[in-house]
Amino acid sequence: MKDRLTVAVCGAESACGQEMLALLGGRGFPGQKVLAFGTPGEPGGKVPFADGELEVQELKDESFIVANLGYDMSS
Repeated sequence: MKDRLTVAVCGAESACGQEMLALLGGRGFPGQKVLAFGTPGEPGGKVPFADGELEVQELKDESFIVANLGYDMSS
C-alpha cells in the first residue's frame, strides 16, 4: 500500500475508544499515524496503543484536517 492512512480516534479515553485503539494496534492497521483525541476542552494523558502509548490531544474543529479516516467513539 503506497499511500498510507492517518487515522483519528475521537474519545480515545473512553472504553469504546480504547477498544478501537486495541483493535487497530493488535491487527497491525496500515495507518502510518494514529491520532488519539479526547473530548473538547479536556486534553488527556496517554492511552495504550500497540507496543507503546499515544498522547491524547484535545479535540478541536481542525483536528480532522490531517486525518484520512476518523472514528468517533465519544457518543
